Amino acid sequence: MALQAFNVPTFTMANAANPTEQELNRWTGELNTVTVALDNIIQFFGLQTPIIPMAGNVAAGADQAARLAHVNTLGVYRTQVILFQGTVMAEA
Repeated sequence: MALQAFNVPTFTMANAANPTEQELNRWTGELNTVTVALDNIIQFFGLQTPIIPMAGNVAAGADQAARLAHVNTLGVYRTQVILFQGTVMAEA
């Protein structure tokens, strides 16, 4: 049985100009779930792929500018997760 890629979640929000802490932290959790699954594959197969750090939640009480900046941070992290997945799958 071959390994299959994980679905790396995209971000959906009710109001793109004003994402909520809950929306951002839910997306962070979803991205971290994929990262943990990939880390488990690395550990299981004893791969040499370096493990990427987990994304952090948006700060409690963050203002709109900080939440929008966190959207950008998570977008970059999502790209890193996709690239990380490709590296893990290629080595596995």
